[in-house]
Amino acid sequence: MIRLPLDDRDRIDLGKPILTLDVNQVAIKAPDDRALEYQHLAYIEFNYFETGLVEAAVTPETAFEISAGVPPAALGSTAYQRFQKSEWFKARPSGTTLSLNEQDSNELWVDVRWKLWPTVGETMLTTNQRADVSQLFFHSVSSGIAVCNSAFITTDHHFLDRRDVLRQSYGVQVMTNEEAWKTYAPQFGLITPAPADVRRLWEDQNELSRKLRTSTK
Repeated sequence: MIRLPLDDRDRIDLGKPILTLDVNQVAIKAPDDRALEYQHLAYIEFNYFETGLVEAAVTPETAFEISAGVPPAALGSTAYQRFQKSEWFKARPSGTTLSLNEQDSNELWVDVRWKLWPTVGETMLTTNQRADVSQLFFHSVSSGIAVCNSAFITTDHHFLDRRDVLRQSYGVQVMTNEEAWKTYAPQFGLITPAPADVRRLWEDQNELSRKLRTSTK
């Protein structure tokens, strides 16, 4: 049962799978209403909340916070400063995150941008496309480059179609939640939850969300 206050984990355990979830991987639908491509996402969530065998977080990014009014050439430093404030970034053991100055972060962001959107001109880059770049940028600086058992989890085919070049360029593994499960479950002894466990976790998350909403009013 997920309860408030949430447990405070001081440091991420590098002996576990380190999974960064695309913000679009957040399970907002009940288990029975989810498409099959999201089935293993519930398994990953179960092993984060219930067994503690997985380290997982959603990219701490909102398009407005990072990209509003900021030119693409400066988005790296803006995003990096934002990410440094996140608990996921601060919980990383020393030496496993990239330490970037303003120029380095801007150059990395722009490089990721062109790897993801090589045919999109500067003035045509949409807010959503900028957000995609920032998500992958966050995973790269906080997990992807330094940890071999880490992955960026998504069902977005734009990421998946470019996974080879992203792996070659940054050492980042891009996987679907099904691929991540099949890769890490046998290697790390992850537990396959029963349908009733998946349903209970969903109900607990809904109750937690309700409590969080009411506690901020």
